[in-house]
Amino acid sequence: MEDMKSLLVSSLSNLTDSKYLLNNQDNIKYIPYGTAGFRGKADEVEHLFLRVGLVAGMISWSQRANVGVMITASHNPVEDNGVKIIGSTGGMLSLEWERIVEEFCNFKAQSIEEVVGKLFSLVELQTLSGAGGDTTTTLVGVKSEPKSSNHGQAFIGCDTRPSSRRLVELTQKGLAAWKIIEYKFMGEITTPALHFIVGQATFEQNNSISSINYYDKLLNGFVALFDGEMQNDEAKQNYDRARLVIDCANGVGSRTMEYLFRGESSLLKKYLPAKLINIGDQKDDILNYECGADYVKTKHLPPRGANELNKRYASLDGDADRVVYSYLKRDFDDSLELVLLDGDKILALYTKYLTDTLRKYHLNESLTLGAIQTAYANGASTDYLKDKLNLSNVDCVDTGVKHLHKRALNYDFGIYFEANGHGTIWVSDKAKKIIEDRGIKELQQLLGILNNYTGDAISDILIVEMILNHYDWDVEQWDELYRDRPNSLIKIKVTDRSLVVTTNAGRTCLKPEGLQAEIDRIVAQFKPGSRSFVRASGTENVVRVYAECDSQEGADQLAQLIGEKVIEYCNK
Repeated sequence: MEDMKSLLVSSLSNLTDSKYLLNNQDNIKYIPYGTAGFRGKADEVEHLFLRVGLVAGMISWSQRANVGVMITASHNPVEDNGVKIIGSTGGMLSLEWERIVEEFCNFKAQSIEEVVGKLFSLVELQTLSGAGGDTTTTLVGVKSEPKSSNHGQAFIGCDTRPSSRRLVELTQKGLAAWKIIEYKFMGEITTPALHFIVGQATFEQNNSISSINYYDKLLNGFVALFDGEMQNDEAKQNYDRARLVIDCANGVGSRTMEYLFRGESSLLKKYLPAKLINIGDQKDDILNYECGADYVKTKHLPPRGANELNKRYASLDGDADRVVYSYLKRDFDDSLELVLLDGDKILALYTKYLTDTLRKYHLNESLTLGAIQTAYANGASTDYLKDKLNLSNVDCVDTGVKHLHKRALNYDFGIYFEANGHGTIWVSDKAKKIIEDRGIKELQQLLGILNNYTGDAISDILIVEMILNHYDWDVEQWDELYRDRPNSLIKIKVTDRSLVVTTNAGRTCLKPEGLQAEIDRIVAQFKPGSRSFVRASGTENVVRVYAECDSQEGADQLAQLIGEKVIEYCNK
């Protein structure tokens, strides 16, 4: 291990970007590693990336594991950027590794020896889960050099932001310092595709897989599903394949969508002749500007180019890991009004389909099915799952997709979605074996278009279309599964967001003392079924207040009253 330290010190001594190595300038901000990794203005996070390469190399070397580095700021504006590290199993890093990444990348050093010493000491002092998180074996630090001759491999990907290539270069320099770590730049790639590539490299020992291989897998699964359905098109009363319009957010997902839907060899355009908008081919096309999943969800406005009735719109975000649907209808004054179908509605659709299918094949007793949400899920969706579908396993976990994915592992079919449109279906090995042994085509085809590692907007679109086709539903019928309760989400600026401590998956406030009692008192003044909770932001010095009520006016008022109490208790 001392030899490796010396090698790193020697390698790093030759770097020309030493200012990014020491990170001891006074104007450098401390950047937390949140649920989405590091994120911020590109010029404010640039100093982290050489260190990101170093710590990714440490993960790969110390665990003899594959690792992924995805450079993206997802739905954030184009001037932002960020990075998250993907574990060897294709999922998130363990919490222990996340803490090491945050502390090491923000550490201010006076010498290269201090940088290298800090990295090794952090790892030696920790009890670490494997690079894949909770799904791998546990070990204690790195007390001696691993004996395996396999040094692991790092896969780097980025989105289409102008700042991404510079950040890739810095990451590569950090990885290159290890000398023995192989790394591969996968180019501009969607986040879910990189998750898949890392996972497949580990489980299938296939280091040559590309994003094209992954999306060909989705394509072939979808074509196999629809091939037998084409002849039934005339019998369809509601579902129309040609009504789909995909908003690509002017992001990296547009490259994949063009390959899938417009490529000369693509069969998908025959089975799903979707129209693509916001693909970044116009001079004024800007990533996530007036388009994309977050814009549609938070602004409740249609994306640029969406102006037709009788269409269903699917909006990706900048790195194509989340999706929301929407459609337009005439308002009372004859203007066009947007109707949103967010992650909660997608979860409800998935859960209905799997509930019906498992019962159809008498698997509902032998295989477990669970739906996982966060506190931000609309209460009407939770009621639908419990009361209409009679699903006993409806779980609420802390915000952050890593928490949802972890809980999903408890089930044979673990369906999870955040309201923002990020989610997927986890399928256990037991369920896969039963599906294959019994030759259940419906579920075999579902597995063919599923990303089992993380949420994938493109995979989710194909699954939604598959289910709508199965039920012969258009988007309006899907929307009728339940009606959302009016809700309000506001942000309150505070001097110190860490004052707010919650439990019960974020639904109960422990600190400041007395705030939860005030929340309960205020909620009791509104109609039964109303609710509200507060949660400190993971990235901003704000506290978010969520409220539901029987009317929009009531929800807005409830959120405002709770917000005033947050100010009173947090800004004393």
